[in-house]
Amino acid sequence: MNNQNTTGTGLKTIKHEWKAASLDPEQAAAWLRPAFGQWADALANHDKARVTPDMLRRLATAMDAWLSVRDSMLVAALDTSVGVEGMLRISTKPRDPAVRDLITKTLSETLEDPSAPRRADTVRTACDILADIAGLKPAAERAGQQASIAYLLWAIDDPEALPMAFTALVNDPDVTLAAIVTSPAVRGIKPESMR
Repeated sequence: MNNQNTTGTGLKTIKHEWKAASLDPEQAAAWLRPAFGQWADALANHDKARVTPDMLRRLATAMDAWLSVRDSMLVAALDTSVGVEGMLRISTKPRDPAVRDLITKTLSETLEDPSAPRRADTVRTACDILADIAGLKPAAERAGQQASIAYLLWAIDDPEALPMAFTALVNDPDVTLAAIVTSPAVRGIKPESMR
């Protein structure tokens, strides 16, 4: 698939819109809100089709530009109670101590607390959407989405996590999220709640 889709606004236009919106946190939040709304709705209903092609392009662009957007999507996939407002806080205020605490708490509880709820169907929906986002890009530029999928798959102890992480590393050897997955996965270490 090429960078310009025939449906909706192409990635070039979306990137231009993002560049303007990302200069101000409030504008960035307003620009991200509809995409995050569709992401949250899709996860809640386990239906990737609830994210429109234009919002997929929006998520692809923002994920590539700000790691905090990727982090907000991962956190929301692991804990849907974070919601759109939490995703916006994570994305636009990544250095805020309360945001850092929220990310740390969510990831720690999800990966280390055996009683933490983890919905495999929600995580798989997130992975399906991330795969659709990756499909908008040339193969060599999909590492960010592939690493995100690998992380989520590892969180639910899916055996496809490690191959996906290796695929991400082939596309970009510097994608740290994939390395975070490969290190414990190669050694057979699972999230605490999967032990």
